[in-house]
Parts: sequence; structure tokens; C-alpha cells
Amino acid sequence: MTRDKILLVNSRELCYYSGSFFLQQMCEALRNVGEDAEYVTLSDEDDFIAFMDRVGKSYKAIIDINSKMPYMILEDESRLLNRIDAPFYNYIVDHPLYHHPGLVFPIDNYHAIGIDKRHVKYMKDYYPHLKSVGFLPMGATEPSKRVGYKNRRIPLLLTATYENEQGILQDFRKLAAGLEEGRFDINYEGNYMPDAKAEKIGYKTAYNNCYDFNLLGRGKLFYDLGMNLAEVMLSGPVERTMEECLADIISQEDLMEGKYFTREFPVLMNYLFLVDKYVRNVHRRRVAEEIVKSGQEITVAGAGWEMTALGDYGKANLIGQVQMMNVFELMGDAKTVLDINPLFVEGVHDRVTSAMAAGAYVISDMNVDALETDESILGQYNIWNLSKLHDALELSESDRKDRAQAGYELYKKSYSWDCHANSLLKLLKD
Repeated sequence: MTRDKILLVNSRELCYYSGSFFLQQMCEALRNVGEDAEYVTLSDEDDFIAFMDRVGKSYKAIIDINSKMPYMILEDESRLLNRIDAPFYNYIVDHPLYHHPGLVFPIDNYHAIGIDKRHVKYMKDYYPHLKSVGFLPMGATEPSKRVGYKNRRIPLLLTATYENEQGILQDFRKLAAGLEEGRFDINYEGNYMPDAKAEKIGYKTAYNNCYDFNLLGRGKLFYDLGMNLAEVMLSGPVERTMEECLADIISQEDLMEGKYFTREFPVLMNYLFLVDKYVRNVHRRRVAEEIVKSGQEITVAGAGWEMTALGDYGKANLIGQVQMMNVFELMGDAKTVLDINPLFVEGVHDRVTSAMAAGAYVISDMNVDALETDESILGQYNIWNLSKLHDALELSESDRKDRAQAGYELYKKSYSWDCHANSLLKLLKD
């Protein structure tokens, strides 16, 4: 049977429905460059039953994002993906530590794609059964309308979700206590609340479950390791990957003795996922607060920011969660887009390239080397040198407009969906 079709399968929806959106954009772009591509969703049991008709068939490739497909088992206990004649590509758009269980499953023709070069290295190092691991940033999307730069109504836009740091720590203590009791499948639903309310009633009362957990033995060792790891990751002066920081502070002897509930480094990374979340949200809050404290106006699109003191300064317009397509429209009406995306040490996030596609000037903590450009396009800063953030914000409107135009040209050259389709096909051939 000829392998002539590429299946793009949505088995897991991501935040803001971005998973289905990205896969549909991929499908359309592949068709634009002459490929036979089909988009399939597995949102319920009926979809899964219908998909069984694919068993025994051949395809050029099956592609999914942060996929649940490796988990899927047929009645004879065989893996679904092993019963379809096709290479399977798991497109990992977070740090792979979140997807360890799905990455270790025994799929015969298993490949992965990452959007950060360090993520690619991590998967190559810890999942040697993968046939290939490629680097390919997600495609960028233009808004339906790009307002002329001079007439844009949003001076500075931030699009990002925020989760309360105290709530994350509550969940982390809950996780540590659960591991101590031998429970590895734990429901994390921290009692997140605005900082002002928690401070008023007392953090110990607000997060009483957090303080009631009696962490002893390995549970306390695990919790202390996580807090030490967070401190190292936040200490600077340059950003380092979580795996680099963990390798520096953990004793191989302790790991081999199973003191942290596992003897395997990638499993421990998976258990410590809440440290990644904690550090990311500390970064986001600190940078956003630095801006409003300096008197800058900012529009913030994303859930959770009402839990911070950001709105108290009178300079932040918190508009809450916005659907993905509306985010692109906001970018098309923004002069400057701020990206706060730590822990992508050598990666390219679609938030940055989509802001470029919208014709906005972009300020980011992203490594410009990964974007294959320099600071003549991207305003760059890091959390340990916020003076660079202020320098980027104080550029003249003329300079910002020129950089926005240069960013748009870079998007057209390297990050459009058609560019993505051609790069994806090269990965499939390799």
C-alpha cells in the first residue's frame, strides 16, 4: 500500500484550544505545498472507535501534539500505533519533562519534534529508542487585520497565563506528601486565590492544606530538593535549563539509592514539574510588576492575573482570558508585544513569531540565537538585568516601527505556515 497521506491527529486539547488550531494550520499548509493531508480529532469514544478503521493501513506519517496516542491500547493489548504502518511524530511543545510517560512507551516507529534545541537534546539523551528527534518551531499566524503602526491602540501587550505561586507550592507539598504515601497519580487543584486576600487572612490559613501536610523522610527530602532547585533556577545571572540545575545539585548516590522516589533522572524531572511551573510564574509576575511600577501602561490578556497586585498600580488593563484567534487580532493592534517565556533556553515560541507576523515590535527573554537573528529585530532582556527591559521599552516609535517591519520580514522568510510545512516535510524525509 502506498504511503501517500499524512494524518494530523488531535488527541489532546491544549490551553486556548491551541492544539487543534496548530494541527489544522499544519494540515492546510501541507495541502498548500502539494501534500495529501488529513486532520482527525479524537475528542471522545466515538472518535476513537471510528479511528480503529485505520488499523492495518499505511501512511506517510502520523503527527500529533503532546500526544495521548502512545497510551492507546487495543483489546489484544497491542499499542494502537504499532498496528498502523506509519512513523509517528510526537510534537512536544512544552519541556519534555511533562510528557515522560508518553515518551517512554514502546512504539516501534517513534519520532519526536521539539521547539527548543535544549528540549531536543534532552529527548535524545533520555529517550534513545526514539528514531529521530528534530527541531522545528511552530508556524506563526497573521491577524485578519494589521492596523498601521502609527494608529495602533495598544502601546504594550502581554499575552500569558498566570498561576498563583503560593497555590503552586501548595500543590507541590501535596505532591510530596502523596509520593511519601506511595501515590503517584495525584489531583493537583490548589486553593489558588488572590495574594491580597491570602495575605489578609494569613497565608497559613489560606493554604492550610499546604501547611498541614506532615512531610517526613523522603517526602521532606523531595520537597526540599524542589525548593533548592527553584532557588538555583531563579538565582541567575543567566538562564539555565532545569535539567542542568538539577544535575548540579543532586547527588548521584542519592538518586541511585532512590531517595527521591525513583532512580531515573527523567522520572525525577517529571515528578518535579511543579518547580518548572513555579519558576515560570515567578518570572512572569516579577517582569510584569516591574513594568507597571515604572509607570508603563500595559494590556494583559490571559487568565489568572487578577490574583496579583498588577491592577493596583492603575497602569495595567487586565482583560482576562482571550481565545487564541482573538490574541492574534490584539497583536495586530499592538505597537509592542512583551514575551515573558522563561525556561525556553534555546527555543522559539510561537507567541514571538506571531507577534512579528502581526507587525508588532517584540521584546522577549528568548535567546536570539534560536531565532537566528539579533537584537536589531528583537528587544531582549532577562529577569536579572531588567535595565535592558527598560532600554527596550524606551526606544523611539520610529525605531520600534523599523524593528517591527524587520520582524515581519523575518516571519515571512522563515516562520510562516508554508515555511513550516516545507521544514516539516524535510524532517519526515530525514
